[in-house]
Amino acid sequence: VDRDKLHDEIAKTVVNIYCESASYYEEDSGGSGTIFSPEGLILTNAHVIPHSGLDLLTYDEGCMISLPDPDTGFLEEIYWADPIILPEISDEYDLAFLEIYDVYIDEEGYAYGEYPQEFPFFDDSERCESTYIELGEKVTALGYPMMSGGYNLTITEGIVSSYSDEGYVFTSAKIDSGNSGGLAIDEYGCMLG
Repeated sequence: VDRDKLHDEIAKTVVNIYCESASYYEEDSGGSGTIFSPEGLILTNAHVIPHSGLDLLTYDEGCMISLPDPDTGFLEEIYWADPIILPEISDEYDLAFLEIYDVYIDEEGYAYGEYPQEFPFFDDSERCESTYIELGEKVTALGYPMMSGGYNLTITEGIVSSYSDEGYVFTSAKIDSGNSGGLAIDEYGCMLG
């Protein structure tokens, strides 16, 4: 496996998410996500999106999605996306989606990307060697944690350290607030979580 090529390819698909809350009682929030379709469908954690049950607590514009330069990790493109909360699934499994619908344009008229376009998307269908993970297996975590300021793509490595009865996988890869919704892969680039 060419790890540099693999990381570069996968890094393009891991995005930064920022959602401004429209509720006085709910704070702005953000985290990470992974693009899973060329149209810009993003998988993330539900707690990254301000909501109460099925009610979204974001403004009409939705959330801002930023794509990184895979070589530097700095944010390069910015888009608007509609959050999608799923009945029962979002609250029970902490899963949600966002769908990119337009490019962000600043007050001077500068567009931070192109829309519509075909987005880089995560596809591990030809990289998964097995359907289970083992203790000691290598793990790479990609996301936008606070330890790097929350605005730069961060890649950390570790191993599968432990499991819990609830189905959680613990890793020694360093993660922090903001990694939520990010991607964890094995040494072949297969999604672990």
